Amino acid sequence: MTADFFDPIQRYHSSEKQQNKKKLVDIIPQRKRCFKIPEKGIDKELLVEEVEKAVERCAVRYDKGIMDAKPGTLPDQFSYSLAASVVGRIHPNLVDPAMFVGMFELERETMSMLGELMHHPNIRRCNAWFTSGGSESMTQALYSFRNKYFREKEGFSFANNNKHDKPKIRASGLQSFLGDKPKILVPVDAHLCVERAADVLGLGIDSVVHYGLDNKYQTDLKSFRERIDEIHKQGDNILAVIPTVGDVSKGRLDKVSEMFEILKEKYGGKNTPPIIVDAAQQFLFSSVIGEKSIHQEWDFGIEGVKAIILDPHKTPGAVYGGGVVMFRDTELMNETSLESPYLHSDKSQGYEFVEEMGQLPGMFISRSGHNAVMLWAYLTSRGMSGLRKEAERMQGLTKKLSQALESPESPFKLITGSACPIIPFEMKEGGHKANDRVYHRINESGDEERYYISHSDTMKVRTLEDLAAYKESKRKVGLNEKAEGFGGLYVQIMNHHTDERVNGLIKHLYHVGRMVARDV
Repeated sequence: MTADFFDPIQRYHSSEKQQNKKKLVDIIPQRKRCFKIPEKGIDKELLVEEVEKAVERCAVRYDKGIMDAKPGTLPDQFSYSLAASVVGRIHPNLVDPAMFVGMFELERETMSMLGELMHHPNIRRCNAWFTSGGSESMTQALYSFRNKYFREKEGFSFANNNKHDKPKIRASGLQSFLGDKPKILVPVDAHLCVERAADVLGLGIDSVVHYGLDNKYQTDLKSFRERIDEIHKQGDNILAVIPTVGDVSKGRLDKVSEMFEILKEKYGGKNTPPIIVDAAQQFLFSSVIGEKSIHQEWDFGIEGVKAIILDPHKTPGAVYGGGVVMFRDTELMNETSLESPYLHSDKSQGYEFVEEMGQLPGMFISRSGHNAVMLWAYLTSRGMSGLRKEAERMQGLTKKLSQALESPESPFKLITGSACPIIPFEMKEGGHKANDRVYHRINESGDEERYYISHSDTMKVRTLEDLAAYKESKRKVGLNEKAEGFGGLYVQIMNHHTDERVNGLIKHLYHVGRMVARDV
């Protein structure tokens, strides 16, 4: 039995001249994207062939090293196979640990390993669980701190109220606090998930207030101080401060330790706003690189850090759908908990699960156990020495590419240095137009040896004035169009990169960059 999965127009090029100019989209015909469930099942061999054709239409091929832009990589095959074996037999849902005790234990062991990396004060109970990714983790963290903020405004206490009662913020919602609009303080290059979380939680995107960066794209502590003062002058409070550790396009680390010292100064040493560290992208690299881990300047070793966002699926240790939210205090688990009328609470296995995890503290009910198995296997099979060795290899490749891009013969220049394996750069001449041409010429190539780089139109937004100018520029273009003036290109070095791949990328960038330089 056959099936027509493709549009009838075959988009292959015939002549050798056309083949040399082919684009990736032309290599395999487009799929229909609309298909009915067949009356009779289709032969499985044909389905395998169709899936392989679908794979070939993907620009990204981690198995061939084809991805130089995004923080993702090929899963560790041993860990992935082990997790697949577990899912194929018991398909664990960690929302009900009494039914999957062994998987619950693996998740707790995994969280304790991450907790130790983050210098959590209690790694036996580090108040963490898997999420679908950084955006859910950020929403969950702000969900908890939003509820805590308004609960304390109400004077509601878990200790003094009936355990079945809910504070007004959860019983009646934000309508009970219409005059109170707390702010969320973030850098100008904060990930968009913060605004998404503020929107979802009813705080409003306008609750997100930005501080600037200095001329080296590091935390502008003067701007940070001024924004705190401005918020207080307006009569508002700060719900949370969210510094970035490893931003998407530049890999920079906010000065979290110094920021906390400023908060202590502004708040008289107590009741400072909670710090949520967004370390989703670079937590593992920043945790293990070098003789003395630089993360000691941003993790739970700093008293004011109350939550950290981690994304194991940006490493080989987990597949997508593998984020983690980790809290310092157990109390924060209770801020979003709900009782379940149907989940098990069996204590015969030696655990008090509600005591360990709270009553359904996460935003979503179901939570697969596959990433618990994967990350547990990845961390334990590598060990700290293996993780450190891999991070140092990636650091070496980052240095090689950076040096090549800033050499005198290069058509490019670096925008800034990076503490992480991310290289931000731009054309020496031609501005936005030249950068855009480089981006499209590289990414749309259908050559067998393909490369794929990234672009951010906010990369050089540094000050509050820059941010305002960018927003005004963005209003003049379409929703999916890049605004001019603040953009740049970047490459992300990941575990699948090799010396050969980076050498080829340098050669290809030079070739395309020089062609574009002649054109503009």
